[in-house]
Amino acid sequence: MQPFDLRTAVNRQSWAWLLDLPHRLNVAIEIVDERSLPMLPVGSGHTAAALRRLLAAEAAPLRSAISNVTQSSPLAVAVDGELCVCFALAPGGVLILARDVGAGGEPAEKLRQDLEIIGSWLGGAIEASLGSAPNGTGAESHMIASLQRLLSEAMSRGSVRGVVSAFVESLAVWLDIEVHGYVAGAHGRFFRSVSPIGRDQSAMSTDLDDAAAPADMVMVRLSPSEAERLGLASGAGDVLIRRIATQTGASWLMVFKGTINRHDEARLTVYSDLLHEALDDLTAEATASAVAAITEHLSSANEPVEAKAQKDAP
Repeated sequence: MQPFDLRTAVNRQSWAWLLDLPHRLNVAIEIVDERSLPMLPVGSGHTAAALRRLLAAEAAPLRSAISNVTQSSPLAVAVDGELCVCFALAPGGVLILARDVGAGGEPAEKLRQDLEIIGSWLGGAIEASLGSAPNGTGAESHMIASLQRLLSEAMSRGSVRGVVSAFVESLAVWLDIEVHGYVAGAHGRFFRSVSPIGRDQSAMSTDLDDAAAPADMVMVRLSPSEAERLGLASGAGDVLIRRIATQTGASWLMVFKGTINRHDEARLTVYSDLLHEALDDLTAEATASAVAAITEHLSSANEPVEAKAQKDAP
């Protein structure tokens, strides 16, 4: 059997979908060989430059992590203000994700958990691409590229609700996962604004108390009793919720329902990161005015909530 040639495997693929992820997920991404040589074009930004410097340093702790990482256990190392997490790829190479420790003021442990969730899913997508035919694309990478395109198209129309709708409908078609978007309104309530077309919404609460949402942007898996109490029960399925807080101060609560295993949970975390970035990329003025219109419309008592939820925001 011929030894695996990582450079050849990387060069025969298009990585446009992967190279578009760093700025959307606020990470630096590298694929390196056993000698710590980068396989991808250098990324932009401070963290990408810092990661390249660490890879070039002969005695850097990062090189030791690259040498010792295994398929079963990622390795994290903090160097010069950057937190790096390494993931061994099959059949060869190492994926490295890095983020500035000072970014967002989050604790290092929370950053490490975020990077491990992203990497546990992204590693599989990269392995599928490395193993596919020349210039082919794995199903996972195709979905990432498609979701990025759909969100960008919705952003170009300046519609906040349109961006959320593109996310909801994409997941309904691709993953058979039901997603409902609740937008934060007045008096500490979230109002259901976006639901999959054609799905029965009678089992879904029309509004939720802010106290039911996670305090930060972590994915939370509800117990059956919790889902029932909140009016989000889905029979034998799983229910996960995540708050999406934008730079304008507007918040959405995304509710995911279906059969969702740990791999799917990591995937949904990354996908909702892309949604978060798309909402942030809309201008502050457009986002604030659109969300204000949505919440005023949904919280009004002049017409049924179900009718209101079908109207587009400005």
